[in-house]
Amino acid sequence: MKWINLIYVLSFIWIGISCKKEKEPNCKWANGNRTYTEVSGKIVTRGTDSYPGSGEATKLILQRQISSGVILGGGGYVSVDTMYSDNNGHFSVSFEAEDPCDRYRILASKKYPLHISPYITFLAGRTHILNLEYAPLAWVKLHVINQFPENRDQLYISWGGGESNSFFGPFNDTVIKERTGNIHYTIHSSFFRNNMKYDFKDSVYLKAFDTTYYLLNIRIQ
Repeated sequence: MKWINLIYVLSFIWIGISCKKEKEPNCKWANGNRTYTEVSGKIVTRGTDSYPGSGEATKLILQRQISSGVILGGGGYVSVDTMYSDNNGHFSVSFEAEDPCDRYRILASKKYPLHISPYITFLAGRTHILNLEYAPLAWVKLHVINQFPENRDQLYISWGGGESNSFFGPFNDTVIKERTGNIHYTIHSSFFRNNMKYDFKDSVYLKAFDTTYYLLNIRIQ
C-alpha cells in the first residue's frame, strides 16, 4: 500500500512538472522570447486622474514572482528593485527579466490617508502602460426595514470575505460598513420566512470619502 501511495505522489509531481514545461514554450512564443520589459503609467486615485501624493514622489517596489513548488503552485514575490514616481505621480521603468515567462508586479509603498495601497501585475518581455490606482475609502449606511414582520423572519446581508450581518423579526436597523469608493458596489441579501427564501441584489455607487445611504425595505406579506 505504501508503494502504491508513493507511485501516486510521484506520478502527480511528474504531471505537474510536465504541465509546467508545456506552458513555457507558449509563453516564449507569444512574446518572441523577449526579456526586455517596459512599464509606465501614473499613480491615481481610482475613478479620477488625480494623484494623491500632493506634489511628493511615491516609492515603488518592483517584485518578481517566485514559485512555491510544483504541487502547491502559486508562489510569492521577491523584491528586485525600487524606484520613485515624479512629483505628479508619473512613473516609468525598464529592465531585463530573468526569463521571458516571468511575472512581475509593482507596489506603491507610500501610505496616503483614506487610501488603500495598490499594486499592478504584468508579464515580462512586453511594453505595458498601466496606472497604479489607490482605492479611496468610502462608507455605505444600510438601513433595513421589515414592513410586515413575523416573529421568525430573518434577513441575512453578505458583504463578502466572510463578513455578514443578520437581522431578526420586526427589524428596523442601520449598519455602517467601510468599503472602497468611486465604484459600484453590489449588496447581496437573503430574506427567510416560513421555509421560504427570497434573494435580493442591488448595486449602489459609493462616492469616495463619503457615506452613501441605502434603504432595503422588505415588503413581503
